[in-house]
Amino acid sequence: MTEEIPEGLPEAVDEAALRRARAVATLLDESVEIPGTNYKVGLDPILSVLPVSGDLVGGALSMYIVAEAARLGVPYTTIVRMLATVGVDVVIGSVPVVGTAFDAVWKANKWNVELLERHLEEARERAEREGRTIEVAEIDELESEVEGIEDAVEDEGVDETEQAERLEEVEAAEGMEETETREDLSESGDSEATDDSEMPGDSDAADSDDDASDST
Repeated sequence: MTEEIPEGLPEAVDEAALRRARAVATLLDESVEIPGTNYKVGLDPILSVLPVSGDLVGGALSMYIVAEAARLGVPYTTIVRMLATVGVDVVIGSVPVVGTAFDAVWKANKWNVELLERHLEEARERAEREGRTIEVAEIDELESEVEGIEDAVEDEGVDETEQAERLEEVEAAEGMEETETREDLSESGDSEATDDSEMPGDSDAADSDDDASDST
């Protein structure tokens, strides 16, 4: 059982409740170190010295850890497993002599707290995965928006180019019409000038005819 509270726990987790559950587990299973060894025992094997009543008290204290686990959202299957661990502790621990030795080895409370911590760690990892999935989705969405904007800009550039080309064609056509109009005007002017130049000659011919008739 670790000593520090895992980092990055879900917001719904009551860290104080987790500390209380650890304190109860330590009290019942590992509060006293046996001299000359590294092995620890708790209050549970001492309570089992009292026939039946001692194990019932120990079982009631163990149920506190199960209750906190249920409140912190531990799955139903894990709660059932915790209850079974406590039940075995109470039933076998009530056996005289054998029960005391069994309680010294059977760390029901320690194991239940470890199940609780494992669930919280899995919840934290799941929250991190969901957070990364959301971040990736947001990045993909932003990239698609950027690509859409770039495509729109490119399309607008093509439209401007086409409009410029069409404008040049229209201006060229208007220039050709003006040139043709000027040529038509100049041609019509030349033809009128030619007609005017012919008219005096005709008058001279008419005058000569009149003179001839007078001489006769």
